[in-house]
Amino acid sequence: MYAIPFFCAGNEKNHYLVVRMKRKVTIATDSFKGSLTARRASKALAEGVCSVVPDCEVEVIPLADGGEGTAEILTEALQGVWVELSASDPTLQWIVSYIGS
Repeated sequence: MYAIPFFCAGNEKNHYLVVRMKRKVTIATDSFKGSLTARRASKALAEGVCSVVPDCEVEVIPLADGGEGTAEILTEALQGVWVELSASDPTLQWIVSYIGS
């Protein structure tokens, strides 16, 4: 909340215009390798900010640096879908894997 002083001609009293401005916060974070995806880390930070400043507007932007989680972030950003498929690992064992489509 901000109080902006202003004066009226012919009036000796000070007047204040009270303005309530909504705070805007942008959270852009990468994953925490082995513990949190970029989406979960961003959401946790947003919840923390909102618990301290309940009336703020929070925009969450998960990031990826080309490593772990990049395909998931790009698929979501491009409004794609995450597709499960079977693939072989380096030892030729069958595993479940995912691709963005």
